[in-house]
Amino acid sequence: MNKIDYIHQVIVLLKRLALIVLVFSLTRLIFFVFNFNEFLPWQGSEVFRSFFAGIRFDLSSIYYFNLVFILLSLLPFAFSRTRQYQQVLKGLFVVVNGLMAGLNLIDVGYFQII
Repeated sequence: MNKIDYIHQVIVLLKRLALIVLVFSLTRLIFFVFNFNEFLPWQGSEVFRSFFAGIRFDLSSIYYFNLVFILLSLLPFAFSRTRQYQQVLKGLFVVVNGLMAGLNLIDVGYFQII
């Protein structure tokens, strides 16, 4: 594998991880919107700090839950560029992160119950 292909592979990985950070931020925003009355009276700066702290937490959980995916994406071998291998990686990515996003969204309704 040449250097340009590997750099492209790393860029694709970073885009996928950035997408998950965005999805998790959206789930946090959905949680906040649906449970807005529970958080009153909040200042705008407190909300911003909370979202920033949430992103920091998301980065660590994304790293740990996607560690296998990250390592498999960074393999510098020719087979890692094949269509079949990329499909397996895509499936792993969707399943793991779909479950994580679903678990984040469960709290939207559960928070109101407790």
